[in-house]
Amino acid sequence: MKDYKEIFDQRKNDSRYNTSYPLSPADWAQFRTQGALPFPDEDISFYIHIPFCEHLCAFCEYTRTVCPDELVQESYLKALDADVSSFMSSNCRKHRLRGFDIGGGTPTCMSDRCFWQLMQVFKETCDWMDLSDDFEPSIEGTFQTLTETKLRLFADSGIRRLSVGMQSSDETVLRCGGRKNLSLKD
Repeated sequence: MKDYKEIFDQRKNDSRYNTSYPLSPADWAQFRTQGALPFPDEDISFYIHIPFCEHLCAFCEYTRTVCPDELVQESYLKALDADVSSFMSSNCRKHRLRGFDIGGGTPTCMSDRCFWQLMQVFKETCDWMDLSDDFEPSIEGTFQTLTETKLRLFADSGIRRLSVGMQSSDETVLRCGGRKNLSLKD
């Protein structure tokens, strides 16, 4: 199994793998600062990116990969948890949390056990911070990857908004985009 750093170093300047703006880490050079970024005493929102998908859609421009085995999922979640914890311990006591979106990719394509771990990161973050009165977390999923366990896990965590990303009900459009063709009944 390749190390994430090795994969990143191989792909970071290759536009086939990096479709976000700016396209290359070199494009960020003008924005570099020394030390930690200051965060004003304002409400903040989090976005957590889970780059795993059941299959890759032709239209998607986000950084994503076909959902790997559970060991790779766990490795990604450990790194995510460490990053969130580091940020939280140095920045977040003075902020209120207004939003928390978990997207990707398709977070619900992870194994039930790894999805539980993701919900723990979410809950620990929310427990650490004050929540704004209009706090509304959300998560992305697909009909094909939702299970009763995952639905229960995110509902129990307080997430009440699920985005299922329906782009079209036209089978021709779906086929062109590389989407699996679910019937409208599904």
